[in-house]
Amino acid sequence: MPRWCIALATVFAVLTAVGYWTDRYDNLVYLRERPLGFVLLLVCSFVGYVLVLSWGSRLLDRAVDASAGAARRPLAWRYPFYVGILLLCWLPWLIVCAPGSLSGDLFSQVPQWLGAEPMTAHHPPLSSAIYGALFAMGSAIGGSNGALLAIMAAQALAMACALAYALRTVSRLGCPRALSIALTIFCAVLPVFPTYAQWLVKDTLSSSALCVFMTLLLRQSFGLGEAGRPRRWVVLAVAGLLSCLLRNNNVFVVLAALVAFALAVPRGSGGAGAAVRRAALSVAAVVLVANLLVTNLLYPALGIAEGSVKEVLSLPFQQVARCVRDNMEDVSPEQREVIEKTLGNSLEGIAASYDESISDPVKDSFQSTGNDDLMRFMGVWLELGLSHPADYLVAAIQGSNGYWYPFGVRAQASNFYSSQAPVSPVTGEEPLWETLGMEPATAMFPEMASTAAKVGWGLSQLPLISLLYHPATYLWLEAALAFHALFSVEKRRCLGMRAMAAGLLAATIILTLTCCASPVNALVRYALSLWFFLPLAAALPFLQKANTSPSKVDDKLLSD
Repeated sequence: MPRWCIALATVFAVLTAVGYWTDRYDNLVYLRERPLGFVLLLVCSFVGYVLVLSWGSRLLDRAVDASAGAARRPLAWRYPFYVGILLLCWLPWLIVCAPGSLSGDLFSQVPQWLGAEPMTAHHPPLSSAIYGALFAMGSAIGGSNGALLAIMAAQALAMACALAYALRTVSRLGCPRALSIALTIFCAVLPVFPTYAQWLVKDTLSSSALCVFMTLLLRQSFGLGEAGRPRRWVVLAVAGLLSCLLRNNNVFVVLAALVAFALAVPRGSGGAGAAVRRAALSVAAVVLVANLLVTNLLYPALGIAEGSVKEVLSLPFQQVARCVRDNMEDVSPEQREVIEKTLGNSLEGIAASYDESISDPVKDSFQSTGNDDLMRFMGVWLELGLSHPADYLVAAIQGSNGYWYPFGVRAQASNFYSSQAPVSPVTGEEPLWETLGMEPATAMFPEMASTAAKVGWGLSQLPLISLLYHPATYLWLEAALAFHALFSVEKRRCLGMRAMAAGLLAATIILTLTCCASPVNALVRYALSLWFFLPLAAALPFLQKANTSPSKVDDKLLSD
């Protein structure tokens, strides 16, 4: 039995036991009242996961061996064909949802770019620029509806191109035909993709850019037998920086992927391996420095104000609110004064606004009164945490379990904060139109859009199928595939795949951690990139360097 199966089964078992019992009890009292049940679930989960992972590993090994021994017949589909298939399958959703479902972010981004509101870095300015420019061009041609249709068409095309690039790449590098077809069907049919194509929200562009970056990193893993082509490292750096500028927290994902990739390059790969390590670390340094220069020098020079610090304090605010709710009598008058001043509400109001699945009700009342007051609040946060650690731990678990525990009840009973993107006909009640002084957009097929929303929501609640809508499902699956590639395929001399597996694993984990620190639990759009990563992760074990020389791979891909 592979040792990695035991290690990963241990992690999955702990997450299962903690996720199940905390979700059921709403606190940690089960450790005292039901210790036997907790331990029993922990042990049974561990045994079950060990069996599933070891069986799956053996099955995957056989499939890889069979694929390596057979004549390689990758799909001969060209890149535009992949794009066309995806768009054709998404088209029914796009038509019935036209001109697109509005998001709260768009209410700020478009007015900021058009000058109706001050520009801030709360939403990535590059994303605001893209949406604002598309809105302006579309409105010049077709009014309000034309503005939204332009954004929907552009982001649907961006998503299709990014996914097609990943699907085409893994197919040309040696992914079996059957798996390539299955992955294409997954991207074409799962409603998560077309609903996000029609929901006008920034996460579609950032996830597409991150998908391209990870696909380029995969291509670089096939250059370990050579020093690599400098221009491809330049392209990788540009894609990484673009991913960072389209979503603020992507900088952590990109840097983690590059560093892990560099550290996992096999030492026995000769001088070329050392060159690849230096190149990957250099790209990481370039992305970091460029991102810092843009955010700290360029944005202020353009008059773009910083975003509110409250966004990064979602978890501390939640922890204080829960602690106050359950232990108000333990809060001293001095602590009460600091908390109420910082959160702009009475202690009773803060306690009443606590929602385990979303921190917005608490953090939206935040009052920025200077760094000194914020530091005093953080001191109070630390004091309460030391005296009530269980409350802090439960607040963190309940605010994040949707990202690492795939079997729990969803945090919200609506399709906005779970499953997929909302499908809702646009109306004149949206504040965007009043801000811009425009006539409201009108839904082209409002009844059909409502039906589509019900269908999509119903599918996401079906047994087993519902797992396809959980971020944690993709975290676990991609972690298992990455571990397999890291520790089970070395005997097949997949040197490059070890580096890619390490990069993908690091990106997946860091992305999940940023989601856990986000204001909303189980929100698919925060973790949307995990859906985009699946084709790369599923193909990892099959992309055997022993089957194709790096030069042939390079020529083949560059000719596409």
